[in-house]
Amino acid sequence: MLPRTLLAGPHAAALTLLASLALTLAGGLTEGLSGRGGAQAAAGTQAAEKSQVAAGTKPAAEAQAPSGTKPAAEPIAVDLLQLRKDPLRYRGERVALTVQLGDERETWTPGLTRFDRRRFRGFAAWSETSRLWHIEPYSDPLPALFARRGGSAARALAGAGSYGRLELVAIVRTVFGGEVWIEVLEARRLPRSVGEGSLIHAGRAVELYKEGHHAAAAAEYERALAAPLPDSHRAALEEERDKALKRAAD
Repeated sequence: MLPRTLLAGPHAAALTLLASLALTLAGGLTEGLSGRGGAQAAAGTQAAEKSQVAAGTKPAAEAQAPSGTKPAAEPIAVDLLQLRKDPLRYRGERVALTVQLGDERETWTPGLTRFDRRRFRGFAAWSETSRLWHIEPYSDPLPALFARRGGSAARALAGAGSYGRLELVAIVRTVFGGEVWIEVLEARRLPRSVGEGSLIHAGRAVELYKEGHHAAAAAEYERALAAPLPDSHRAALEEERDKALKRAAD
């Protein structure tokens, strides 16, 4: 404690100034130590997160995602037949599906949808699982598959040709007129499809089988199987051929 004479004497102003400077310096030192500690803590947190990513206990996408954001959800894998059967369940959702492509549509009535002909190209499509050599599935394609003009998805669809198979990432925009209206965001053509020749021979086989000409039906199935086919469709044709052969042997 300073003597009363100093506090009350002519040196009081100088002492007050010195005391103020001392307090300022002490405050700055405290803030510096606090800031250094905060930086060290932040660095420690980042190092811990990197260790978690390296160890596989924290996904890299989560560690790199900006604060307050969530990684984009994966599209829902669904068959086109199921999507058409329960359209409201998938409205507004991103979906992943494989289709067999039909013809490009020249005209349609967009109604209250966004799909006007100036901005979009329209296509028909069937499910990957549809056996198009049977008249029932062939006559019921999805009529409302769309892609933006000039985009990569529209080019992939247009280049696939009739019956081409494509893997799609799409969004179910709306349900209108009792049907789903789908916008394709991404499209990738698959290497094999059921071509027109196989469809013609398999279609003949179906008719011959119905008429009781089982051996002739089996021969037409063999002709349909001569082309390169997707595994699932080859298995379906072989199943029908074997059924015809069994009936022919009875």
